[in-house]
Amino acid sequence: MTLFHPSVTKFISAFTKIEMPQTELYLFDKDCLVLPLALKQSLPSDIIQAFNNARWAASHALQYIKVVERNHNKRFNAMCPLNNPEQALNHISSVSRLMARRTRNNNNIANFDPTLAPAAKLDPSTIKLTVDQRTYDEYAQKYVELLEGFLENPYRLWLEAKAEVESRVANANFDEMQYSYWYRFWDLTFLVEMQKWEGRLQGLILPSWEEVMDDLRRLVVECVESPHAVLKDIYDRSGILWKEK
Repeated sequence: MTLFHPSVTKFISAFTKIEMPQTELYLFDKDCLVLPLALKQSLPSDIIQAFNNARWAASHALQYIKVVERNHNKRFNAMCPLNNPEQALNHISSVSRLMARRTRNNNNIANFDPTLAPAAKLDPSTIKLTVDQRTYDEYAQKYVELLEGFLENPYRLWLEAKAEVESRVANANFDEMQYSYWYRFWDLTFLVEMQKWEGRLQGLILPSWEEVMDDLRRLVVECVESPHAVLKDIYDRSGILWKEK
């Protein structure tokens, strides 16, 4: 059984053939993901099995959230129709340059190295963007199906498995010391690690057409010399009435 409708699977396949911005790495502490030996030796077998099920469900959900993230990161590329290969290639290459420049500049700021000058802004002649609302709306519809598939399947299974663990622990009649030891592992260790991916869910909401246009405009202003000329070119190329901002 597949988790997503065939049309969504086709959507994932089509977009993974196009270069996508990399998602932020997930860095987990492996020691925080396994039961400590003392707990493993003292816990009832049903709680150990419930924990193993929850850990598997979390791993399964993590693999799917990575797919969702990669497609979310594709939103700027998805603004351009693919029916004109040269136009689409120019758009995708331009987005790649813009994002690379933003990353370089953000890294310089993060490193706080006074010897590093701000990353040079891009030559406007290298930026050729074409946007189309209908194309973006089609992508958005498939993306929402993809996100809903994640929330209704692997993420729901994780929530149910987590609730099963907590229900079994609540009915286990632990003494104070046993519960304290469990709490330190489950609440303060394992679930904290899970927040490394669960905490990104809010960021997976897709911007509307108006919002993504504003995001693209800010990206151009931030990264390109003479940005207003580039913006006017985008609007002219895409048949959109230019409004100075």
